[in-house]
Amino acid sequence: MSFYKYEMHSHTSEVSRCSHISATELVRRYYDIGFTGLCVTDHFYGNHYSSDGIPWKDRVRDFCFGYDIARSEGERLGIDVFFALEYTVTPGTDFLIYGISEEWLSENQDSCRSTFKEFSSSVRASGGFIVQAHPFREGTYIPMISLAPGDIDGAEVFNACRLESENERADWYAESFDLIRLSGSDIHSAEQSVLGCMLTERKAKDLKDLIRMIRMRKARTCMIHASSPDILTDI
Repeated sequence: MSFYKYEMHSHTSEVSRCSHISATELVRRYYDIGFTGLCVTDHFYGNHYSSDGIPWKDRVRDFCFGYDIARSEGERLGIDVFFALEYTVTPGTDFLIYGISEEWLSENQDSCRSTFKEFSSSVRASGGFIVQAHPFREGTYIPMISLAPGDIDGAEVFNACRLESENERADWYAESFDLIRLSGSDIHSAEQSVLGCMLTERKAKDLKDLIRMIRMRKARTCMIHASSPDILTDI
């Protein structure tokens, strides 16, 4: 049986300050190790390259720069590249947002600048899908762990950059609140060897179709090593 690998959490150096891999390098890396597609989830708030003083639509356009480059490279190579984003509420409290577009962001400035509960409601009413990224991440810059099970659809139960203990707590979180489980790499560097992925039995027609499979729990959460991408470990 054929399987299709999808990356759900990645960053480009063109937009995310924390990333050291360009959009072109990112796509080529996933193409080389046999992924079918990837979601570019650059930082929309917080750790991103953009000027606060520019008009909102220009800020949104700047945010899409990395995705635009990645999509063009994906079209050239034949690998799907999907638009998504990482939305920061407070330091360390981040959410992966799928299923909204650049146009939606441009037209919903008030929602993007409201409380997370209001933002979540607006995104989900528009058909968007929200997953809490690395929900139990700890760090000196993170004042506290914050959870929002009633305002999200899923939880990232495997983040390739986090400690095993943090991922185990995330899995407990998903199970406790019946949240959809997600696996992602949170890739910031071409040297990252451990990757997370969602595995499907058929190729997604588009991002909406991929999210539909994930919502229906017809996608497997997996971990792989870049040096042996055909060996999959279920999470």
